[in-house]
Amino acid sequence: MMNMDQEKESIDFDFTADDKIENLNSGYKEILYLCALASNVIYQNDPFYELEKGNYSDCGHSIQRLCVSQSVDRAENLNLIVGLSDVKYMIFESMLFSKTLFIAFRGTQNLSDFLTDINCISQVNEMLSGKFHSGIYSRSELINLKYFVHKINAGYKIVFTGHSLGAAVASMTAIKLTSRMHEEKAKNVFFIGFGSPLFADKTLQ
Repeated sequence: MMNMDQEKESIDFDFTADDKIENLNSGYKEILYLCALASNVIYQNDPFYELEKGNYSDCGHSIQRLCVSQSVDRAENLNLIVGLSDVKYMIFESMLFSKTLFIAFRGTQNLSDFLTDINCISQVNEMLSGKFHSGIYSRSELINLKYFVHKINAGYKIVFTGHSLGAAVASMTAIKLTSRMHEEKAKNVFFIGFGSPLFADKTLQ
């Protein structure tokens, strides 16, 4: 973990697939740590409490300005088998990185999540090539991308993360977000996932 008294720095993802974790710069190690921590704590009923006074309060994290959101699809014709009633995620900043947002999605935890996992009928998107896991794709549709587009246009970097189902939804959201913007701005969108299931076929580009 980094010294929290140092000046905020910009995210630097300058590494290759051959780099070992011990050789990565301290900034990237901190980003990995924050993503792993957030992907874990989002499973808790009250992430605010857990980070401030609970089991994660002594982790030495740099999380600040935390917001936990739960979008709910209230469509009257929602089919129970689809299992897409909610998606829980947290948005936060780090006191160590300037103009950077982290978004962590919760993985499988309840019946709705399980039904999302098994809803694997192919789904297509007119803006993207390939076919997608319909449960994961539909859950990502609950996320309003306008907020993130606004932040990117304001010069922010955005890091999507999550574990299991959360990692897949995070990746799907990142893909959809980058497809809506110019290549240069899309370079400010990142994804770090843990144990993500496959959610697209090999034709995705």
